[in-house]
Amino acid sequence: YTIVRQFGKIVSIVDEPGLRIKTPIIQSISKLPKYTLLYDVPPAEINTLDKKRIMVDYYAIWRITDPQKMIESLRTVQAAETRLGDIIYSNARTELGRLNFDQIINLNIGSRDDFDLVVKEKVNDILKQNDIGISLIDIKMKRADLPSTNEQSVYLRMISERESKSQEYLSQGDAEATKIKAETDKVVGEMLAKADRQAKEIIAEGEQEAARIYNSAYGK
Repeated sequence: YTIVRQFGKIVSIVDEPGLRIKTPIIQSISKLPKYTLLYDVPPAEINTLDKKRIMVDYYAIWRITDPQKMIESLRTVQAAETRLGDIIYSNARTELGRLNFDQIINLNIGSRDDFDLVVKEKVNDILKQNDIGISLIDIKMKRADLPSTNEQSVYLRMISERESKSQEYLSQGDAEATKIKAETDKVVGEMLAKADRQAKEIIAEGEQEAARIYNSAYGK
């Protein structure tokens, strides 16, 4: 876009190629990009639903749809990108704040695309309401990481949780082993008692038979 100003006021906007004439000294021109623009949104920290802080990083593809409104509202491309970044951050923070940390880092490709689409639609609704002459074409989350200041403490907490879980499994194993041993000792005790009783019965029957044989022999 070529912006033609006269005494600082916009008098025309040229959006097609070709030769044009302007009045020297009185009129001045400036240009704005008509093509799509890529804006790398600065990484920002947000709070998840389970009160954990993460660093999210987005990029946005946008364009100027009405150069006059954009100039009147935002003046420069840099200011437009700053405003766009603020709106994206606000809506991403709101949407991500409805999810737990595990849900965010485990978003698969399909669900992440759906999430980005929700943010895109909300951002475009705000841009349309504000009528500032720009629109968002696409937005993508590049990464969602722990803030560097929190990484070590989170890793230590994760290690502690894993050790606690490991100890829980060991305790459950010890309890199960004790239970199995007690049940085995009980079975063994019952088997030994039964065998001892049967042995005594056999011995008694043998002694009785021996006495009968002795008596019969003595009688003869």
